[in-house]
Amino acid sequence: ACSQVSQWNDNEAICTLTQDVFEPIQVESSNTTLDGAGHLVRVPSPQIAISIASSDGVSSLVGVTVRNCRVEHDFDGLVVFPAVSNSTIEANTFVLTTNAVRASVLLFGAGGGIHVRDNIFEESFGVLVRDTPSSVVTENSMSGPLGIRLSGSAARNNRLS
Repeated sequence: ACSQVSQWNDNEAICTLTQDVFEPIQVESSNTTLDGAGHLVRVPSPQIAISIASSDGVSSLVGVTVRNCRVEHDFDGLVVFPAVSNSTIEANTFVLTTNAVRASVLLFGAGGGIHVRDNIFEESFGVLVRDTPSSVVTENSMSGPLGIRLSGSAARNNRLS
């Protein structure tokens, strides 16, 4: 549910941040959008700033979009967990604030069909596609030491550019 730091648009299923957030955000409903509206999402390590996962961890989620967030992180910035598919991460800025090697976006065994596009990765790992098939990582700007990494036997049929 949208909390006191955001506004919910029921007609379009969009949760729009109205101020900066300093606690983890978990998106756990299908066909919803988290629109950061340019606001900062910052949590201390070892917490994940934004997670996309069902509340029980096994039910499937589809059609989730996370956009327009500025994510400053010490740990993983945004993680797409298993059973999530056909979702979009777009137009966000990710900044790694430590020297640790942590992914800004981690597709962690997701169901596929994840689109990571038009994001800015500043001084960060970028995108780790771990055991996630058939996803697209395209048109992102990366200025950190590592860009995109594929890992695991299920990380196949992905398109990177």
